[in-house]
Amino acid sequence: MRSDREEIPEPFTKADADKAETMEARISTARLTAGCQVYWPSPYEVCGAIKDKYNSLGGPSSFLLWPTSAELTNPNNSGKRTQFLNGPIYWSAAGGAHPVVNSILNRWGVHQYEAGWLGYPTTDEIVHADGIGRRQEFQNGAIYVAFTNAISSAIKNGPIRDKWNTVGAETPGSLLGYPIGDEIALPGGQGRMVRYERGVIYWHPNTGAYPVTGAILTQWGQAGYEQSSFGYPTADQTTTPGSIAEQQFQNGRLYTPGLGLQVGTGAQALTFGFPSSVQLTPALIPRGVVFHGNGYDLTFEVVTGKAIKVGIDLLAAQAPTSFSMMLGLPPGITIQQQNGRAKIMSGGAIIAAVGVPLAFNANGQHVPVQSTISGNTMTYQFSPNQFYPVKSYTDSISEGAEEFWDLGVNERNTCEINPIDCWRASDDRAKAYEVAGAAFSAANGTEDNRLDATRHCVWQGRTTESANDGFAEDIGLAHEQDWPSATVPAGQMDLYNNKTGRAVGIRNEDNADDIDSTCIQYAHDAAIVPNPNPMNNVDKDDLVILHE
Repeated sequence: MRSDREEIPEPFTKADADKAETMEARISTARLTAGCQVYWPSPYEVCGAIKDKYNSLGGPSSFLLWPTSAELTNPNNSGKRTQFLNGPIYWSAAGGAHPVVNSILNRWGVHQYEAGWLGYPTTDEIVHADGIGRRQEFQNGAIYVAFTNAISSAIKNGPIRDKWNTVGAETPGSLLGYPIGDEIALPGGQGRMVRYERGVIYWHPNTGAYPVTGAILTQWGQAGYEQSSFGYPTADQTTTPGSIAEQQFQNGRLYTPGLGLQVGTGAQALTFGFPSSVQLTPALIPRGVVFHGNGYDLTFEVVTGKAIKVGIDLLAAQAPTSFSMMLGLPPGITIQQQNGRAKIMSGGAIIAAVGVPLAFNANGQHVPVQSTISGNTMTYQFSPNQFYPVKSYTDSISEGAEEFWDLGVNERNTCEINPIDCWRASDDRAKAYEVAGAAFSAANGTEDNRLDATRHCVWQGRTTESANDGFAEDIGLAHEQDWPSATVPAGQMDLYNNKTGRAVGIRNEDNADDIDSTCIQYAHDAAIVPNPNPMNNVDKDDLVILHE
Protein backbone atom coordinates (compact mmCIF):
# COMPACT_ATOMS: atom_id res chain seq x y z
CA MET A 1 0.00 0.00 0.00
CA ARG A 2 1.05 3.56 -0.60
CA SER A 3 0.85 4.21 3.11
CA ASP A 4 3.72 1.82 3.63
CA ARG A 5 5.99 3.86 1.38
CA GLU A 6 4.99 7.49 2.01
CA GLU A 7 4.58 9.66 5.07
CA ILE A 8 0.94 10.32 5.92
CA PRO A 9 0.23 13.99 6.78
CA GLU A 10 -1.83 14.81 9.83
CA PRO A 11 -4.64 14.45 10.72
CA PHE A 12 -5.04 11.39 8.49
CA THR A 13 -4.36 7.85 9.70
CA LYS A 14 -3.04 4.79 7.88
CA ALA A 15 -6.60 3.51 7.74
CA ASP A 16 -7.72 6.78 6.06
CA ALA A 17 -4.87 6.54 3.55
CA ASP A 18 -5.57 2.92 2.70
CA LYS A 19 -9.27 3.67 2.28
CA ALA A 20 -8.43 6.58 -0.02
CA GLU A 21 -6.17 4.40 -2.13
CA THR A 22 -8.90 1.78 -2.42
CA MET A 23 -11.45 4.44 -3.38
CA GLU A 24 -9.15 5.77 -6.07
CA ALA A 25 -8.78 2.27 -7.54
CA ARG A 26 -12.47 1.40 -7.39
CA ILE A 27 -14.08 4.73 -8.27
CA SER A 28 -16.86 3.97 -10.69
CA THR A 29 -17.24 5.25 -14.19
CA ALA A 30 -20.47 6.92 -13.06
CA ARG A 31 -18.67 8.77 -10.34
CA LEU A 32 -15.93 9.84 -12.72
CA THR A 33 -18.58 11.03 -15.14
CA ALA A 34 -20.16 13.03 -12.32
CA GLY A 35 -16.82 14.74 -11.90
CA CYS A 36 -15.71 13.29 -8.56
CA GLN A 37 -12.14 12.81 -7.43
CA VAL A 38 -10.29 11.38 -4.42
CA TYR A 39 -7.12 13.04 -3.05
CA TRP A 40 -4.90 10.61 -1.16
CA PRO A 41 -4.63 10.26 1.85
CA SER A 42 -8.09 11.84 2.39
CA PRO A 43 -10.91 9.26 2.13
CA TYR A 44 -13.47 11.80 0.79
CA GLU A 45 -14.67 12.49 -2.73
CA VAL A 46 -14.73 16.05 -4.06
CA CYS A 47 -17.22 16.54 -6.88
CA GLY A 48 -18.53 18.89 -9.54
CA ALA A 49 -17.96 22.64 -9.47
CA ILE A 50 -16.37 22.41 -6.01
CA LYS A 51 -13.79 19.95 -7.37
CA ASP A 52 -13.09 22.21 -10.34
CA LYS A 53 -12.51 25.22 -8.05
CA TYR A 54 -10.35 23.13 -5.71
CA ASN A 55 -8.18 21.90 -8.59
CA SER A 56 -7.87 25.41 -10.00
CA LEU A 57 -6.45 26.55 -6.66
CA GLY A 58 -3.89 23.73 -6.61
CA GLY A 59 -5.80 20.90 -4.95
CA PRO A 60 -4.01 19.53 -1.88
CA SER A 61 -1.07 21.86 -2.61
CA SER A 62 -3.29 24.91 -2.15
CA PHE A 63 -3.92 26.80 1.10
CA LEU A 64 -6.97 24.60 1.66
CA LEU A 65 -4.89 21.35 1.86
CA TRP A 66 -6.96 18.09 1.86
CA PRO A 67 -10.72 17.53 2.01
CA THR A 68 -12.11 16.55 5.41
CA SER A 69 -15.73 15.85 4.41
CA ALA A 70 -17.81 14.53 1.60
CA GLU A 71 -19.92 17.01 -0.33
CA LEU A 72 -22.64 18.33 1.99
CA THR A 73 -26.02 19.83 1.14
CA ASN A 74 -26.57 23.14 2.90
CA PRO A 75 -29.56 23.53 5.23
CA ASN A 76 -31.54 25.63 2.75
CA ASN A 77 -31.12 22.93 0.08
CA SER A 78 -30.00 25.54 -2.46
CA GLY A 79 -26.28 25.00 -2.27
CA LYS A 80 -23.40 22.61 -1.53
CA ARG A 81 -20.16 22.73 0.43
CA THR A 82 -17.11 20.59 1.07
CA GLN A 83 -14.88 21.04 4.10
CA PHE A 84 -11.11 21.17 3.77
CA LEU A 85 -8.42 21.35 6.44
CA ASN A 86 -8.20 25.15 6.20
CA GLY A 87 -11.77 26.03 5.32
CA PRO A 88 -14.72 25.16 3.07
CA ILE A 89 -15.62 25.74 -0.53
CA TYR A 90 -19.26 26.77 -0.93
CA TRP A 91 -21.24 26.47 -4.14
CA SER A 92 -24.55 27.97 -5.21
CA ALA A 93 -26.19 28.28 -8.59
CA ALA A 94 -26.28 32.06 -8.17
CA GLY A 95 -22.70 32.61 -7.04
CA GLY A 96 -20.66 29.62 -8.18
CA ALA A 97 -17.99 27.85 -6.11
CA HIS A 98 -15.69 29.86 -3.81
CA PRO A 99 -13.54 29.16 -0.75
CA VAL A 100 -14.27 31.14 2.44
CA VAL A 101 -11.51 31.06 5.03
CA ASN A 102 -9.95 32.60 8.14
CA SER A 103 -11.38 35.86 9.52
CA ILE A 104 -13.78 36.25 6.60
CA LEU A 105 -15.24 32.81 7.37
CA ASN A 106 -15.52 33.75 11.04
CA ARG A 107 -17.37 37.00 10.27
CA TRP A 108 -19.64 35.23 7.79
CA GLY A 109 -20.43 32.73 10.53
CA VAL A 110 -21.37 35.56 12.91
CA HIS A 111 -24.02 36.47 10.34
CA GLN A 112 -25.31 32.87 9.97
CA TYR A 113 -23.34 31.87 6.87
CA GLU A 114 -25.41 31.48 3.71
CA ALA A 115 -28.64 31.54 5.73
CA GLY A 116 -27.93 35.09 6.90
CA TRP A 117 -28.32 38.41 5.12
CA LEU A 118 -25.01 38.10 3.24
CA GLY A 119 -26.08 35.00 1.33
CA TYR A 120 -23.58 32.94 -0.68
CA PRO A 121 -20.10 34.08 -1.77
CA THR A 122 -19.88 35.38 -5.34
CA THR A 123 -16.09 35.82 -5.54
CA ASP A 124 -12.95 34.35 -4.08
CA GLU A 125 -11.07 36.42 -1.53
CA ILE A 126 -9.74 39.56 -3.26
CA VAL A 127 -6.38 40.95 -2.13
CA HIS A 128 -6.26 44.72 -2.56
CA ALA A 129 -3.48 46.42 -4.46
CA ASP A 130 -2.71 48.66 -1.46
CA GLY A 131 -1.15 45.72 0.38
CA ILE A 132 -3.23 46.59 3.43
CA GLY A 133 -6.36 44.48 3.19
CA ARG A 134 -8.68 42.15 1.34
CA ARG A 135 -12.37 41.49 0.86
CA GLN A 136 -14.83 38.88 -0.34
CA GLU A 137 -18.07 39.64 -2.13
CA PHE A 138 -21.35 37.92 -1.23
CA GLN A 139 -24.79 38.09 -2.76
CA ASN A 140 -25.94 40.97 -0.58
CA GLY A 141 -22.76 42.59 0.64
CA ALA A 142 -19.07 42.12 1.36
CA ILE A 143 -16.69 41.31 4.19
CA TYR A 144 -13.56 43.45 4.49
CA VAL A 145 -10.39 42.74 6.45
CA ALA A 146 -7.50 45.18 6.98
CA PHE A 147 -4.13 43.69 7.89
CA THR A 148 -3.47 46.80 10.00
CA ASN A 149 -6.26 46.03 12.46
CA ALA A 150 -7.14 42.38 11.66
CA ILE A 151 -10.81 43.24 12.14
CA SER A 152 -13.29 41.79 9.67
CA SER A 153 -16.36 43.86 8.91
CA ALA A 154 -19.54 43.00 7.05
CA ILE A 155 -21.16 45.73 4.95
CA LYS A 156 -24.44 45.55 3.09
CA ASN A 157 -24.84 46.47 -0.54
CA GLY A 158 -26.82 49.68 -0.48
CA PRO A 159 -26.62 53.41 0.27
CA ILE A 160 -23.87 53.30 2.90
CA ARG A 161 -21.54 51.22 0.73
CA ASP A 162 -22.40 53.34 -2.30
CA LYS A 163 -21.50 56.51 -0.39
CA TRP A 164 -18.27 54.97 0.88
CA ASN A 165 -17.31 54.17 -2.72
CA THR A 166 -17.89 57.79 -3.77
CA VAL A 167 -15.37 59.03 -1.18
CA GLY A 168 -12.64 56.57 -2.18
CA ALA A 169 -13.69 53.44 -0.26
CA GLU A 170 -10.61 51.86 1.36
CA THR A 171 -8.01 53.23 -1.07
CA PRO A 172 -4.90 55.01 0.28
CA GLY A 173 -5.58 58.65 1.06
CA SER A 174 -9.36 58.16 1.05
CA LEU A 175 -11.60 60.03 3.46
CA LEU A 176 -12.55 57.07 5.64
CA GLY A 177 -10.23 54.10 5.06
CA TYR A 178 -11.25 50.54 5.94
CA PRO A 179 -14.36 49.64 7.94
CA ILE A 180 -13.63 48.65 11.53
CA GLY A 181 -17.07 47.32 12.40
CA ASP A 182 -20.16 45.73 10.87
CA GLU A 183 -22.99 47.79 9.49
CA ILE A 184 -25.47 48.08 12.35
CA ALA A 185 -29.05 49.17 12.85
CA LEU A 186 -29.53 52.24 15.07
CA PRO A 187 -32.09 52.80 17.83
CA GLY A 188 -35.43 53.62 16.29
CA GLY A 189 -35.18 50.84 13.71
CA GLN A 190 -34.74 52.97 10.58
CA GLY A 191 -31.21 54.37 10.56
CA ARG A 192 -27.97 52.46 10.01
CA MET A 193 -24.26 53.20 10.35
CA VAL A 194 -20.75 51.87 9.68
CA ARG A 195 -17.62 52.92 11.54
CA TYR A 196 -14.39 53.29 9.56
CA GLU A 197 -10.75 53.96 10.41
CA ARG A 198 -11.22 57.73 10.04
CA GLY A 199 -14.90 58.35 10.59
CA VAL A 200 -18.43 57.03 10.17
CA ILE A 201 -21.25 56.97 7.64
CA TYR A 202 -24.78 57.41 8.96
CA TRP A 203 -27.86 56.70 6.86
CA HIS A 204 -31.56 57.29 7.38
CA PRO A 205 -34.28 56.81 4.73
CA ASN A 206 -35.39 60.42 5.22
CA THR A 207 -31.95 62.02 5.00
CA GLY A 208 -29.60 59.77 3.00
CA ALA A 209 -26.07 58.55 3.72
CA TYR A 210 -23.31 60.98 4.76
CA PRO A 211 -19.84 60.66 6.31
CA VAL A 212 -18.93 62.46 9.53
CA THR A 213 -15.24 62.80 10.39
CA GLY A 214 -12.64 64.64 12.44
CA ALA A 215 -13.45 67.23 15.09
CA ILE A 216 -17.09 67.42 14.00
CA LEU A 217 -17.46 63.68 14.59
CA THR A 218 -15.88 64.02 18.04
CA GLN A 219 -18.19 66.84 19.08
CA TRP A 220 -21.32 65.37 17.50
CA GLY A 221 -20.53 61.98 19.03
CA GLN A 222 -20.01 63.37 22.53
CA ALA A 223 -23.27 65.28 22.20
CA GLY A 224 -25.09 61.97 21.49
CA TYR A 225 -24.71 61.24 17.75
CA GLU A 226 -28.04 60.99 15.91
CA GLN A 227 -29.93 61.00 19.22
CA SER A 228 -28.55 64.45 20.07
CA SER A 229 -30.34 67.70 19.32
CA PHE A 230 -28.58 67.74 15.93
CA GLY A 231 -30.15 64.53 14.60
CA TYR A 232 -28.76 62.84 11.46
CA PRO A 233 -26.36 64.48 8.98
CA THR A 234 -28.12 65.78 5.87
CA ALA A 235 -25.11 66.86 3.80
CA ASP A 236 -21.42 66.12 3.33
CA GLN A 237 -18.91 67.94 5.49
CA THR A 238 -17.22 70.88 3.77
CA THR A 239 -13.68 71.94 4.60
CA THR A 240 -12.12 75.26 3.65
CA PRO A 241 -8.48 76.45 3.84
CA GLY A 242 -7.21 76.37 7.40
CA SER A 243 -9.08 73.11 8.11
CA ILE A 244 -12.25 75.05 8.93
CA ALA A 245 -15.09 72.52 8.68
CA GLU A 246 -18.87 72.65 8.78
CA GLN A 247 -21.66 70.13 8.34
CA GLN A 248 -25.42 70.38 8.12
CA PHE A 249 -27.57 68.13 10.34
CA GLN A 250 -31.33 67.79 10.59
CA ASN A 251 -31.58 70.46 13.28
CA GLY A 252 -28.72 72.84 12.59
CA ARG A 253 -25.12 73.21 11.47
CA LEU A 254 -21.98 72.33 13.37
CA TYR A 255 -18.76 74.29 12.83
CA THR A 256 -15.17 73.69 13.93
CA PRO A 257 -12.28 76.16 13.47
CA GLY A 258 -9.66 73.51 12.74
CA LEU A 259 -7.70 74.40 15.89
CA GLY A 260 -6.91 72.21 18.87
CA LEU A 261 -4.99 72.16 22.14
CA GLN A 262 -2.80 69.27 23.18
CA VAL A 263 -4.04 67.97 26.54
CA GLY A 264 -2.97 64.97 28.58
CA THR A 265 -0.25 62.56 27.54
CA GLY A 266 -1.81 61.15 24.36
CA ALA A 267 -1.53 62.38 20.80
CA GLN A 268 -5.08 63.72 20.58
CA ALA A 269 -6.11 67.33 21.03
CA LEU A 270 -9.00 69.11 22.67
CA THR A 271 -11.04 70.55 19.78
CA PHE A 272 -13.64 73.29 19.57
CA GLY A 273 -16.91 73.65 17.75
CA PHE A 274 -20.19 75.48 17.90
CA PRO A 275 -23.71 74.99 16.57
CA SER A 276 -25.59 77.47 14.42
CA SER A 277 -29.10 77.45 13.01
CA VAL A 278 -27.91 79.44 9.99
CA GLN A 279 -24.86 79.38 7.76
CA LEU A 280 -21.89 81.50 8.86
CA THR A 281 -19.06 83.00 6.83
CA PRO A 282 -15.56 81.96 7.94
CA ALA A 283 -12.50 84.11 7.30
CA LEU A 284 -8.88 83.29 8.08
CA ILE A 285 -6.89 85.62 10.31
CA PRO A 286 -3.12 85.33 10.93
CA ARG A 287 -3.40 82.89 13.85
CA GLY A 288 -6.89 81.54 13.55
CA VAL A 289 -10.33 82.14 12.09
CA VAL A 290 -13.28 84.47 12.59
CA PHE A 291 -16.85 83.38 11.82
CA HIS A 292 -19.14 86.22 10.74
CA GLY A 293 -22.78 85.86 11.76
CA ASN A 294 -25.81 88.12 11.78
CA GLY A 295 -24.64 90.94 14.02
CA TYR A 296 -21.81 89.03 15.69
CA ASP A 297 -18.32 87.58 15.19
CA LEU A 298 -16.87 84.44 16.76
CA THR A 299 -13.07 84.32 16.83
CA PHE A 300 -10.75 81.40 17.55
CA GLU A 301 -7.13 82.53 17.71
CA VAL A 302 -3.96 80.71 18.74
CA VAL A 303 -2.24 82.83 21.36
CA THR A 304 0.54 80.35 22.11
CA GLY A 305 0.93 76.60 21.88
CA LYS A 306 -0.70 76.55 25.30
CA ALA A 307 -3.75 78.76 24.77
CA ILE A 308 -6.47 79.57 22.27
CA LYS A 309 -8.38 82.83 22.72
CA VAL A 310 -12.08 82.51 22.04
CA GLY A 311 -13.71 85.85 21.29
CA ILE A 312 -17.44 86.58 21.10
CA ASP A 313 -18.19 90.07 19.75
CA LEU A 314 -21.78 91.34 19.65
CA LEU A 315 -21.72 93.97 16.91
CA ALA A 316 -25.36 95.03 16.78
CA ALA A 317 -28.68 94.62 18.57
CA GLN A 318 -29.79 91.73 16.32
CA ALA A 319 -26.99 89.56 17.66
CA PRO A 320 -28.11 86.67 19.90
CA THR A 321 -27.19 86.90 23.56
CA SER A 322 -26.67 83.17 24.06
CA PHE A 323 -23.83 81.20 22.50
CA SER A 324 -22.78 77.57 22.82
CA MET A 325 -19.31 76.12 22.42
CA MET A 326 -18.75 72.38 22.13
CA LEU A 327 -15.57 70.71 23.35
CA GLY A 328 -14.25 67.60 21.64
CA LEU A 329 -12.66 65.69 24.51
CA PRO A 330 -9.96 63.06 23.87
CA PRO A 331 -10.55 59.58 25.39
CA GLY A 332 -10.15 59.50 29.16
CA ILE A 333 -10.67 63.26 29.47
CA THR A 334 -13.73 64.68 31.29
CA ILE A 335 -15.15 68.13 31.90
CA GLN A 336 -16.46 69.65 35.13
CA GLN A 337 -17.75 73.07 36.08
CA GLN A 338 -15.99 74.79 38.97
CA ASN A 339 -16.51 78.45 39.88
CA GLY A 340 -17.97 79.20 36.49
CA ARG A 341 -15.05 77.66 34.59
CA ALA A 342 -14.87 74.46 32.59
CA LYS A 343 -12.16 72.34 34.15
CA ILE A 344 -10.77 69.66 31.85
CA MET A 345 -9.80 66.65 33.95
CA SER A 346 -7.62 63.57 33.53
CA GLY A 347 -7.87 61.26 36.51
CA GLY A 348 -8.16 63.71 39.37
CA ALA A 349 -5.91 66.38 37.84
CA ILE A 350 -6.85 69.57 36.02
CA ILE A 351 -5.06 69.55 32.67
CA ALA A 352 -6.88 72.42 30.93
CA ALA A 353 -9.56 75.02 31.53
CA VAL A 354 -11.95 77.22 29.59
CA GLY A 355 -12.93 80.43 31.31
CA VAL A 356 -16.04 82.58 31.45
CA PRO A 357 -15.65 85.42 28.94
CA LEU A 358 -14.82 88.92 30.11
CA ALA A 359 -17.15 91.25 28.18
CA PHE A 360 -17.12 95.05 27.80
CA ASN A 361 -19.53 97.28 25.89
CA ALA A 362 -18.90 100.38 23.77
CA ASN A 363 -18.97 102.62 26.89
CA GLY A 364 -16.24 100.56 28.55
CA GLN A 365 -18.71 99.01 30.99
CA HIS A 366 -18.48 95.42 32.13
CA VAL A 367 -21.21 93.17 30.66
CA PRO A 368 -21.83 90.16 32.95
CA VAL A 369 -21.74 86.71 31.33
CA GLN A 370 -23.08 83.52 32.90
CA SER A 371 -21.83 80.09 31.83
CA THR A 372 -23.34 76.61 32.17
CA ILE A 373 -22.14 73.19 31.10
CA SER A 374 -24.28 70.33 29.81
CA GLY A 375 -22.45 67.27 28.57
CA ASN A 376 -19.63 68.56 26.39
CA THR A 377 -21.34 71.89 25.65
CA MET A 378 -20.63 75.23 27.34
CA THR A 379 -23.33 77.90 27.00
CA TYR A 380 -22.58 81.59 27.55
CA GLN A 381 -25.47 83.96 28.36
CA PHE A 382 -24.76 87.70 28.00
CA SER A 383 -26.68 90.16 30.18
CA PRO A 384 -28.88 92.78 28.42
CA ASN A 385 -26.95 95.70 26.95
CA GLN A 386 -27.74 98.88 25.04
CA PHE A 387 -24.30 99.93 23.85
CA TYR A 388 -22.68 98.09 20.95
CA PRO A 389 -20.28 96.63 20.12
CA VAL A 390 -19.75 94.26 23.03
CA LYS A 391 -16.33 92.64 22.95
CA SER A 392 -15.41 89.59 24.99
CA TYR A 393 -12.68 87.00 25.24
CA THR A 394 -11.84 83.86 27.15
CA ASP A 395 -8.62 81.88 27.13
CA SER A 396 -8.80 78.13 26.66
CA ILE A 397 -5.76 76.84 28.48
CA SER A 398 -3.74 73.63 28.31
CA GLU A 399 -0.53 72.27 29.83
CA GLY A 400 -1.90 71.84 33.33
CA ALA A 401 -4.09 74.98 33.48
CA GLU A 402 -1.29 76.61 35.42
CA GLU A 403 -2.20 79.26 37.95
CA PHE A 404 -0.30 81.86 35.94
CA TRP A 405 -3.00 81.59 33.31
CA ASP A 406 -6.11 81.20 35.40
CA LEU A 407 -8.08 84.42 36.10
CA GLY A 408 -8.95 84.24 39.79
CA VAL A 409 -11.56 86.20 41.70
CA ASN A 410 -9.34 89.21 42.44
CA GLU A 411 -7.98 89.34 38.88
CA ARG A 412 -11.49 89.24 37.46
CA ASN A 413 -12.61 91.99 39.83
CA THR A 414 -9.63 94.10 38.76
CA CYS A 415 -10.61 93.62 35.11
CA GLU A 416 -14.25 94.48 35.77
CA ILE A 417 -13.19 97.73 37.48
CA ASN A 418 -10.74 98.54 34.66
CA PRO A 419 -12.38 96.98 31.58
CA ILE A 420 -10.59 99.03 28.92
CA ASP A 421 -7.14 98.43 30.41
CA CYS A 422 -7.93 94.74 30.81
CA TRP A 423 -9.00 94.51 27.18
CA ARG A 424 -5.86 96.28 25.95
CA ALA A 425 -3.65 93.90 27.91
CA SER A 426 -5.64 90.76 27.20
CA ASP A 427 -2.89 89.09 25.11
CA ASP A 428 0.08 90.02 27.31
CA ARG A 429 -0.17 87.16 29.79
CA ALA A 430 -0.13 84.56 27.01
CA LYS A 431 2.70 86.33 25.19
CA ALA A 432 4.79 86.34 28.38
CA TYR A 433 4.37 82.59 28.65
CA GLU A 434 5.46 82.15 25.04
CA VAL A 435 8.53 84.37 25.35
CA ALA A 436 9.70 82.76 28.60
CA GLY A 437 9.15 79.24 27.30
CA ALA A 438 11.22 79.97 24.19
CA ALA A 439 14.10 81.38 26.27
CA PHE A 440 14.29 78.85 29.09
CA SER A 441 13.32 75.26 29.82
CA ALA A 442 11.43 73.97 32.82
CA ALA A 443 13.39 70.71 32.61
CA ASN A 444 15.63 71.63 35.55
CA GLY A 445 15.32 73.77 38.65
CA THR A 446 17.65 76.57 37.60
CA GLU A 447 16.02 77.27 34.26
CA ASP A 448 12.56 76.88 35.75
CA ASN A 449 13.36 79.76 38.13
CA ARG A 450 14.71 81.89 35.28
CA LEU A 451 11.66 81.01 33.15
CA ASP A 452 9.35 82.19 35.94
CA ALA A 453 11.32 85.40 36.39
CA THR A 454 11.17 86.12 32.64
CA ARG A 455 7.46 85.42 32.53
CA HIS A 456 6.61 87.89 35.28
CA CYS A 457 8.91 90.54 33.86
CA VAL A 458 7.53 90.28 30.30
CA TRP A 459 3.92 90.14 31.51
CA GLN A 460 4.24 93.25 33.65
CA GLY A 461 6.34 95.06 31.03
CA ARG A 462 3.95 94.36 28.19
CA THR A 463 0.90 95.15 30.34
CA THR A 464 2.48 98.49 31.26
CA GLU A 465 3.06 99.22 27.58
CA SER A 466 -0.43 98.05 26.50
CA ALA A 467 -2.37 99.75 29.33
CA ASN A 468 -0.39 101.56 32.05
CA ASP A 469 1.85 100.80 35.00
CA GLY A 470 -0.95 101.37 37.53
CA PHE A 471 -3.15 98.68 35.99
CA ALA A 472 -0.13 96.38 35.61
CA GLU A 473 0.60 96.73 39.34
CA ASP A 474 -3.04 96.14 40.28
CA ILE A 475 -3.41 93.00 38.17
CA GLY A 476 -0.04 91.73 39.40
CA LEU A 477 -1.07 92.13 43.06
CA ALA A 478 -4.46 90.52 42.30
CA HIS A 479 -2.68 87.55 40.74
CA GLU A 480 -0.58 87.01 43.86
CA GLN A 481 -3.72 87.25 46.02
CA ASP A 482 -5.55 84.71 43.90
CA TRP A 483 -2.62 82.31 43.65
CA PRO A 484 -0.50 82.74 46.79
CA SER A 485 2.81 80.90 46.59
CA ALA A 486 3.40 77.85 48.74
CA THR A 487 6.41 79.65 50.26
CA VAL A 488 6.76 83.31 51.20
CA PRO A 489 10.07 83.74 49.31
CA ALA A 490 8.45 82.62 46.04
CA GLY A 491 5.69 85.23 46.36
CA GLN A 492 8.25 87.92 47.26
CA MET A 493 10.33 86.92 44.22
CA ASP A 494 7.28 87.43 41.96
CA LEU A 495 6.58 90.90 43.41
CA TYR A 496 10.24 91.89 43.02
CA ASN A 497 10.31 90.76 39.39
CA ASN A 498 6.92 92.36 38.66
CA LYS A 499 8.35 95.68 39.80
CA THR A 500 11.28 95.35 37.41
CA GLY A 501 8.94 94.38 34.59
CA ARG A 502 6.88 97.56 34.96
CA ALA A 503 10.02 99.66 34.86
CA VAL A 504 11.17 97.82 31.71
CA GLY A 505 7.78 98.57 30.13
CA ILE A 506 8.08 102.29 30.88
CA ARG A 507 11.64 102.44 29.51
CA ASN A 508 10.64 100.61 26.30
CA GLU A 509 7.32 102.20 25.44
CA ASP A 510 5.99 101.13 22.02
CA ASN A 511 8.71 98.47 21.71
CA ALA A 512 7.50 95.06 22.87
CA ASP A 513 10.51 93.26 21.38
CA ASP A 514 12.89 95.30 23.54
CA ILE A 515 10.77 94.50 26.60
CA ASP A 516 11.14 90.80 25.84
CA SER A 517 14.89 90.90 25.16
CA THR A 518 15.61 93.03 28.24
CA CYS A 519 13.68 90.66 30.51
CA ILE A 520 15.46 87.63 29.04
CA GLN A 521 18.86 89.23 29.60
CA TYR A 522 17.94 90.18 33.16
CA ALA A 523 16.88 86.56 33.76
CA HIS A 524 20.20 85.24 32.46
CA ASP A 525 22.00 87.58 34.87
CA ALA A 526 19.56 87.07 37.76
CA ALA A 527 21.06 86.95 41.25
CA ILE A 528 20.27 84.12 43.63
CA VAL A 529 18.45 85.66 46.60
CA PRO A 530 17.12 83.21 49.21
CA ASN A 531 14.76 85.80 50.75
CA PRO A 532 14.03 88.56 48.21
CA ASN A 533 12.46 91.80 49.45
CA PRO A 534 10.52 93.86 46.88
CA MET A 535 11.25 96.98 48.93
CA ASN A 536 14.93 96.59 48.08
CA ASN A 537 14.22 96.79 44.33
CA VAL A 538 15.15 100.44 43.98
CA ASP A 539 16.93 100.59 40.61
CA LYS A 540 14.45 98.19 38.97
CA ASP A 541 17.07 96.89 36.58
CA ASP A 542 17.47 93.29 37.66
CA LEU A 543 15.60 90.06 38.35
CA VAL A 544 16.06 87.59 41.18
CA ILE A 545 15.72 83.82 41.52
CA LEU A 546 15.62 81.64 44.64
CA HIS A 547 18.22 78.98 43.86
CA GLU A 548 20.40 77.32 41.23
